[in-house]
Amino acid sequence: YAFNMVRFEKTREQLMGCERDILDEDSIIHEAYANETLREEDYLHHPAPLVSLLTIAASISGFLFGYNIGVISSMPISIRTFLGYSLTVLDKSHTTSVSAFFALLGSPLAGFLADVWGRKKVALLANVVFAVGALIQASSFTIVELIFGRVVVGLEIGAASFVAPLYINKISPAPFRGRLVIMNILFITIGQVFAYIIG
Repeated sequence: YAFNMVRFEKTREQLMGCERDILDEDSIIHEAYANETLREEDYLHHPAPLVSLLTIAASISGFLFGYNIGVISSMPISIRTFLGYSLTVLDKSHTTSVSAFFALLGSPLAGFLADVWGRKKVALLANVVFAVGALIQASSFTIVELIFGRVVVGLEIGAASFVAPLYINKISPAPFRGRLVIMNILFITIGQVFAYIIG
């Protein structure tokens, strides 16, 4: 029995392409692979379904990042149409640049929090922060409220851009790591296209 367990653990680590301490860090992945009868041919050409699902979930942060980049282009038109207010050049500069500046601050903060809380929790928190920032922007009636919403969203952009690729890298088997990490970049582009369609 002991020999079979050692052989199973070794096979599981080889198929996952991860070290044991990394596997034990996320109980969901650990339990899913521990309860599954793994065959080498099952994972030669594609990652396990759970890994693919977690990659898509983590890439939502990239989608939100891309959406934020794309939606700013149609914002002046929407404000003029629905609120009857034309943004000045200074207003446009502030609303555009403030999110990038606070993304610069959010990224190192996310790195610290990821070490304390873990990548998964910080990624989830970042998405909640984005929802709050989007709600503030959608309900704003003054340029100050709009800029404050952009500040909140900027913090999320910095955090998610840092944490999401790290989390995907951590859960990805070595043979598929490149294609799974690139999913986050793909979702950024999809978010931009989605924002342009809505705008």
